[in-house]
Amino acid sequence: MKLEVVSLITRDQVQIFGGFWEPRPGIQPVAVDAWLLLPGASGAFYSQVQDPFASALTEAGYPVLTLSTRGHDLAWLNRLNGKLYGLAAEIIAEAGEDILAALDELERRGYRRIGLLGHSMGAIKSSYFLAHGGDPRIRVFAQTSGGRIGRPRWEGSPNRDSIERELRRAEQLVAEGRGEELILFETSIQGRSYFTPLAYLDRHADDRYDTLKLAAGLTVPTIFLGGSNEPEMIPAGLLEQFRAAATGAKPSAIATIEGADHFYTGKAKEAIDAVLAFCRQVG
Repeated sequence: MKLEVVSLITRDQVQIFGGFWEPRPGIQPVAVDAWLLLPGASGAFYSQVQDPFASALTEAGYPVLTLSTRGHDLAWLNRLNGKLYGLAAEIIAEAGEDILAALDELERRGYRRIGLLGHSMGAIKSSYFLAHGGDPRIRVFAQTSGGRIGRPRWEGSPNRDSIERELRRAEQLVAEGRGEELILFETSIQGRSYFTPLAYLDRHADDRYDTLKLAAGLTVPTIFLGGSNEPEMIPAGLLEQFRAAATGAKPSAIATIEGADHFYTGKAKEAIDAVLAFCRQVG
């Protein structure tokens, strides 16, 4: 399928990139006109999950826009406003600006009924966006391997004491005016990695990005997906908890993809088949 690289400028003057995938012709889409795909932490529009998911959707007749949010790669400089972005510096809530820019691009191309598929951190960003107002153009949400982060992830873990110490260090660095410096921290997911103190606090200090909490704020039809071989991110019972919390998402569904790891290696088609079956249910 044909892939077109697109450049987008957000309302807050951040330049991001995406890939527009043309659909296989002659197939009538169901429930939505096109799909927007968000990658996991540090991922780009061409990442290892985006490509097979997009390919499966285009084969089913859907146009797809895969997106590099401002959190792509470890760190990069946005020359439009002189700020640092990337995994190390992103404020997760700001990804909403990236989603809006992508929706505008799809609307410019004639698509107003959009399915949103977020994988891993992309699922967390999408959940936050939808639970805090969202956008009427999004008609279906596929929350894909969006595990719980922040305090719900690390408070009961063996590295609780080290994260608590790192949070105090980050707070002190912010108080000293060093909140935007790149510094090595102990994290709850990536191990030791570079973050700005502000980004570290954003990701670890509270439960604002807890996907179980955010599920309660979803109001669009939602399917929660996870792989059977990713117990650290999607432990047993979590998908059921998501669905129970998502009382405003009607309809809702869950799907465990047997044999799938966190990156759906060799299982992308099975995941997309579950998503499209849900779309047929939505109608």
